[in-house]
Amino acid sequence: MVFFFFVMFGTGYGRLGHAPRTPWWLSGSSLDMDFAKNRARQAGRFYAPSALLTTTRASDAYSDDTAGRWSLFASGAPRITDKGLLVEEARTNSIRNNSMQGAVAGTPGTLPTNWGLNGTANGLTREIVGVGTENGVDYIDVRWFGTASAQIDIAIRPEATTTQVAAASGQSWTASAFFKLVTGANPFSITNFYVLGINSGGSATADTAVTSVTLNGTLTRRSVSITMADATTAAALFTTIFRIPNGTVCDFTLRIGWPQLELGGFVTSPIRTTSAAATRAADVVNLTTTPGYTDTYTSFIDATLSELSATRNILAGTTSQRLAYATTGGGAGGGLVFNGTASITATAGTGTWLTGGRLAFGVSAAGRSVSFNNGPIATDANTQSFPTTLYIGGSAGAPNGAILTRRLALGSTRLPDAQLQAITQ
Repeated sequence: MVFFFFVMFGTGYGRLGHAPRTPWWLSGSSLDMDFAKNRARQAGRFYAPSALLTTTRASDAYSDDTAGRWSLFASGAPRITDKGLLVEEARTNSIRNNSMQGAVAGTPGTLPTNWGLNGTANGLTREIVGVGTENGVDYIDVRWFGTASAQIDIAIRPEATTTQVAAASGQSWTASAFFKLVTGANPFSITNFYVLGINSGGSATADTAVTSVTLNGTLTRRSVSITMADATTAAALFTTIFRIPNGTVCDFTLRIGWPQLELGGFVTSPIRTTSAAATRAADVVNLTTTPGYTDTYTSFIDATLSELSATRNILAGTTSQRLAYATTGGGAGGGLVFNGTASITATAGTGTWLTGGRLAFGVSAAGRSVSFNNGPIATDANTQSFPTTLYIGGSAGAPNGAILTRRLALGSTRLPDAQLQAITQ
């Protein structure tokens, strides 16, 4: 008996005098796509995963790797790095210039076009050191030095005009940026950045969300989200507050990279802008050739969701052909499958979709079984046909949220329940 997925057979690949090498693909699979290691096997032949995918995205887009480097992927190219395949919904960065266009080095120098800096100097001198890129991220370095003669609140705004970004009550907004302390000791008593609601007159409303910025020698991205609730809110504003106490002796350089303000309740990958707001189109990714399974098959997926504010289809054909999905009402800790009539849920042994989810699903005429993160098997007597088109990170061409898939494997036989559970460890 060939144990699908679970039993790994030596195949005699080793040289004479060496032990046979265990194949990397899951035994019995007709398709195994290991995105994180950029390898795939289909019907006994080997490919780069991108060669087996049909990807539609009407814009360039960025994705990062495990070393924190951001790379640009051309429109229509799947975003595959050593972290996996990234699929995201469409978003717009409303910060018109996050690539530091127009900045001029000098003392005080010139901030990037559209940027603003509030706060009295109170004994400190400002210097624009220069601009550059780190890990693919555009940044500006700003130095302050001197002795504070009073408390100083340095407020940097990537959009100086408070009413520039139109917003409304009921909308969710997310601000993000990269920060780094390049030189000098940290002099701040408060290191916060905010996304604020602004009324039509340019004044702040009651809508305020804040997060603390970690300043150290590593360029780190931070984000904060808010759902506007004030009826008078007409715009969204991204600003920072770096507070320096009176009498502090300072000489430090702050690096700020790729500020972003996007309509949505969670942060997505950076969108580079130069002179106007820019949109990253949605990723629509499906298998170019869908396996011709009928009602007997096994699927395995290893993925992470960046958030779970709504139901997220992870592997599906249409919304009624879900081979893996999660819901806000418990999906973070469990894996769900849906055949258009009935859903089946497996409780996780350890971890969640938000920390890393591994779901194995087997179906035949005898019914369905599913295991999530080595949790107990859930079964029912329902059957489920295989989708005619299989989408990764969405369903029927509709991406939802931000989903990173490390691995996908499919086979034409149903794995026994014990082995379904074992491969999700």
